Amino acid sequence: MEEEKIYRYWAELTDEIIRKAWLPTILDVAFEPKGRWIINRLKRTSKGVNGMKVHIPFKKEDPIAWRAVTEHGYTPTGANSKYAQQFFELGCAVAACNATVHEIKACSMNNSMIKDIANEKARTLVETFPYFLRAVLWSPQNADKAVAVVASVGGTGNCTITIDNDGLWNTVLEDRCKLIERGMVLQGYDGSTNAKKGAPVQVQDVDKDNGTFIIYGDSTGTAETTFADGDYFVPADPGGLDIPAMTNVPGFLDVLDDDNVFQGVNRAAAGNRWARAYVLDGSSNYFDYDLLSKFIRKCYGPKEIVANIETVQKYASHHFADKVRYTPAETFKEDYTRVRIDNCWMYADDDVDRDKILSIDFDNVTLRQSGGIQPLHPAMSGWQWVSGRMYMEYILGYWFTLAAEDVRKCGYLKVNPSNFA
Repeated sequence: MEEEKIYRYWAELTDEIIRKAWLPTILDVAFEPKGRWIINRLKRTSKGVNGMKVHIPFKKEDPIAWRAVTEHGYTPTGANSKYAQQFFELGCAVAACNATVHEIKACSMNNSMIKDIANEKARTLVETFPYFLRAVLWSPQNADKAVAVVASVGGTGNCTITIDNDGLWNTVLEDRCKLIERGMVLQGYDGSTNAKKGAPVQVQDVDKDNGTFIIYGDSTGTAETTFADGDYFVPADPGGLDIPAMTNVPGFLDVLDDDNVFQGVNRAAAGNRWARAYVLDGSSNYFDYDLLSKFIRKCYGPKEIVANIETVQKYASHHFADKVRYTPAETFKEDYTRVRIDNCWMYADDDVDRDKILSIDFDNVTLRQSGGIQPLHPAMSGWQWVSGRMYMEYILGYWFTLAAEDVRKCGYLKVNPSNFA
């Protein structure tokens, strides 16, 4: 009975700490700017969420509209407007804290010790969830949310992973590790069978300039599992909860497309232009004002577009720096984080690929969520025993999807920042 009291007291006290002190902060931290202009601008709403689906009604036909009037007047068609609905499935992002029997017993119902351990368990979720959310929002839906495709392995204990994301979302070397951060937990998958390879691994170091990262090996310096060319990684947590549950959640580049079936709508079909973004491959064109101006006009004149900080600075330096007049008494600084083209600002975001410029209509592209982050288990306490194991775990879930309604003002322009006129 004494042990039961210990476990019960542990569960009740730590559940209250996690719910009241930590859960409200996780999403706020995840959307903290830190150079992430797009994610920071993204609206979060529960509008249209019903159960595990998002319902967005839209008007298919509106036969009675404005028309010119002659001396004979006008004649209404008499037809009725037609409506339909889009249905988006929510996906679930999950992570878990775990506490061993040894940790729980060692606390011996000491409030201070229990609070300290609970805080350390929850802090891990706060630190890693922003990486998880970025990976979901930027990785492609049709690639099982992979954040890295292996090109080769090497180094001591085969712990150095060289990335080749050609075909996944980019080919620019400096962008291949853009979603990998030190401290992330990744689950490896066999590229041929899509079967898990061993237990989750943690990222020890990232070299984004050269497209490599290093995973922790065991005490002998040998990786737990040897990875091979073509294998891939998805975000996970130490308990092995990984991303396949999220494969139905699209990323930004899934929204900014024009020819695939997206959220139940065939965007290649005639009459579905409202669901198609404008896509322009301008990589063989001069990267100049005319190209950007054309892209802006085709996206119905957005007030803002976004590119990688290096792309913004290169455009600004090439087109503006040598044309700015200044006197010797003044200081001229090249610290561009945005530039103006026509009536549109081009902002900088570190997450955008260096060869893309994006237009996102934030009135029609939103993050639909079913509440905030909360315990998945319906019981009073979030802590549950793991069958056959010597620990308890606290599983948290976040139900959401990236939903797009009318994307005619959205699009992306593929550029070659070195190809100036």
